[in-house]
Amino acid sequence: STAYKASVMTFDSVFTSISEPRKQEPAIFPNPATRLITVDFPNIPSGTGAIEIMDIRGAIFYQKPVTGSRTTVNVENYPAGIYLVRVTTAKSSFTGKFWKE
Repeated sequence: STAYKASVMTFDSVFTSISEPRKQEPAIFPNPATRLITVDFPNIPSGTGAIEIMDIRGAIFYQKPVTGSRTTVNVENYPAGIYLVRVTTAKSSFTGKFWKE
């Protein structure tokens, strides 16, 4: 008969820093939306990018330069459905989506 033995190892070291900062992506809320949506851009310097909102067919409903770390858009008159939010800068691009009720 063969006996199996389990070993338990413990590690005392604790990581106190991470070499690369975690990239925060823009946040879109509330989702689903009825009247207003807010888009937060935590890592985009003001005036360095643009925001677009389009339906899933590609029709653009909103297009503006990024003027701060947060943008609020009135979507009250948008037809119900799924919309894409694209935030672009010279260095990166983010596409998220929200549902308009």
